[in-house]
Amino acid sequence: FWHNHEGCDRVRIPNTNRDYWVSKLERNSNRDKKNIVRLELSGWQSIVIWECQLKDMAATIQFLTQFLDNTKQCSVGEKHEH
Repeated sequence: FWHNHEGCDRVRIPNTNRDYWVSKLERNSNRDKKNIVRLELSGWQSIVIWECQLKDMAATIQFLTQFLDNTKQCSVGEKHEH
């Protein structure tokens, strides 16, 4: 639950100390988004794979293969969109 994967039916906010968890999950999500932007501005590409996505291993492999194929087409140090 702590990853707060938007649209995932597994996301659960604990009933105990609910206000704390809502705030914490929001902070975590904002932190993750900022870190991804920082990586991209530094020339890195990143992907996020959620645990629930691993249930469809064929789709996960296809996604990773496509990501890596796109990545290796770029030269070292070249910034690009993904």
